[in-house]
Amino acid sequence: LKGTKIAVSLPGQQVLGRFFDLPPLPAKKVADAIGYEARHQLPIPLEELCWASHVQDALESKVADESSRRILVVAARAAHVRERIAALKTAGIQADCVTSECLALHNALAHEMFDAHDPAGQPAAVCGLDMGAASTNIVVSSPRSVWFRTFGQGGDAFTAQVVRQLG
Repeated sequence: LKGTKIAVSLPGQQVLGRFFDLPPLPAKKVADAIGYEARHQLPIPLEELCWASHVQDALESKVADESSRRILVVAARAAHVRERIAALKTAGIQADCVTSECLALHNALAHEMFDAHDPAGQPAAVCGLDMGAASTNIVVSSPRSVWFRTFGQGGDAFTAQVVRQLG
């Protein structure tokens, strides 16, 4: 379909998500501070990663320079990203963006649960639980921020435990 955008996700277990606060500082110094923190927060050299950051609950103007900022950094090994893109390319599909399962779930929750034009009567935040065969993603979303974790236990482990218990 003409004009269609293709987004592909990486499994939560292949994505690192880090949340941290930056102290009050001028907007022009935020990018450098995020890069500095990312080098210390992520256990893999940045040169081996595809990564991006987002300022959550972003404020405007001078108030932003005088307030701390909540930062989200998301990263994946560049090799994992290349593998995913190559698999799609082999199938004749051109991906427009790569994201994590958790952020894809956040985007779906934010789109379905929050109405920017009518904030009255909507929840302050919602929690999404995505239990796959091998892992489980937990996502807490609000209109202006997100928190997520991926656990290496999924439906297969749950089923195996039930089978063991019931014989």
